[in-house]
Amino acid sequence: MRFDPGVAGRLGDKADPAPIRSGGPPVAMLYTTCNDFDKTSVASCLAQDYDATHLYILDDSSNPAMLDRVDSFVAGAGDRVTLVRRTKRRGFKAGNLNHGLATVATEPLFVTVDADEILPPDFLSKLVPRILADPNCGFIQANHR
Repeated sequence: MRFDPGVAGRLGDKADPAPIRSGGPPVAMLYTTCNDFDKTSVASCLAQDYDATHLYILDDSSNPAMLDRVDSFVAGAGDRVTLVRRTKRRGFKAGNLNHGLATVATEPLFVTVDADEILPPDFLSKLVPRILADPNCGFIQANHR
C-alpha cells in the first residue's frame, strides 16, 4: 500500500516499512453507525491480519430494526467486539467518536471506520508500521474501498 505523498504522516522518499502482523501496539477500531450498520464492513474490520485489535461498534442508531441487527451481530462476534451506545446523541459522528475515545477505547492507537467502508485485510498491518516509523506523525488519512 503506497500512501499519497500529500497525506499527513508521509515518509517522503523512504520505502514503505515492512508490515507488522503481530507484536505491534494495540489498535482500537472505532466503527461508527447511525441506522446504517453494514455487516460486510464490520466483517472487514474483524478480518484484519493484524492481531492486536479491538473493534468498538459505536452505535447511534434509533431504528428498532437496525438496533436488533447490531445486537444480533454483536451477540455472535466474541470478545474482540464491544458495543457502545450513548444515551444522549450529541455532536453527530464526532460526538460519537469522542464518546468512544473518552469512555471505552484505551488502546494507544485508533482508526475510525465509517459504516460503509470495506477495509483490505492488510490495512492495519501496513498502516501501523507507517505510524511507528515517524515519531512526528499524528494521523494518517488513507484512501481505500
